[in-house]
Amino acid sequence: MHPSLKPTFPPKLKWICCLFPALIVALVALNSCATLTKQQCKTADWHLLGVNDGLYGRPHSRFERHVKACKKANVAPDREKWLAGHKEGARRYCRLENAFEQGQMGLTYHGICEGVNHIAFVRVYRVGYKKYRLEQSRDELERKIFGHKSEIFNLNSRLNKGKIDSELAETKIDSLEDQIDSTEIALTYAENELNEFNSLLLQDGYLKIAGVYLVHKNEDED
Repeated sequence: MHPSLKPTFPPKLKWICCLFPALIVALVALNSCATLTKQQCKTADWHLLGVNDGLYGRPHSRFERHVKACKKANVAPDREKWLAGHKEGARRYCRLENAFEQGQMGLTYHGICEGVNHIAFVRVYRVGYKKYRLEQSRDELERKIFGHKSEIFNLNSRLNKGKIDSELAETKIDSLEDQIDSTEIALTYAENELNEFNSLLLQDGYLKIAGVYLVHKNEDED
C-alpha cells in the first residue's frame, strides 16, 4: 500500500503534548439557522453530508443540528452513515497544511482531529493563527490612523466653512495628530514583528516552528 504521512514529534518536545492534552481553540457559537430544509432532509445522503461536515471541520454536535432541522420533516438522520462520512472528511481536514491555512484565515478549530493528529494540528494551527493575529494588529492600527486623519480632514473642512470654533478645532486636531504619531510608532513595531515572523516562516516553515515533522508510515502498520 502507498505510505501515508503521519506527524511525529521531536523527543525533546514530547513533554509539551502532556502539558496541553486538551488544547482546542475556543468554539465559536453556532448560529440558529437550520442546517437543512425539509426537502433536503428527505433526500439527504447522510454519508456524503458527513463527509462534507468533516471536510469543513464541523464538530459532532453538527449532527444534532441536523436532527433538529429534520424533525419537522419527520425524517430521522442516519447517525452511523453520517459518522462514517464525517470520519472520512475529517481525515482530509486534519492535514497539517490545512491546519496552517485554517489558522492564518482566523477560522475556528473545533477539535475534530484525534490523538497525535489533534496535537499536531493544534500546534500548526497556532502558528497560522499567530500570523493572522499579527496581520490583524497591523490592519487595526492602519485603520485607526486612517480614522484619525479622516477626523482631521472633517475638522478642517468645518473650520474653513466656519461651522466650528477655531480654538476648539485646533485643540481637537492637535490631539488627533498626537494620537497619529503614537499609533504610527505602534504600527512600526507591529509591521516589524510581522515581517520577522514572515521571515521565520520563509526560513524554517510552519512545521519546524510548531516543532512537528513528518515521517513515512505504511497504512497497514496502523
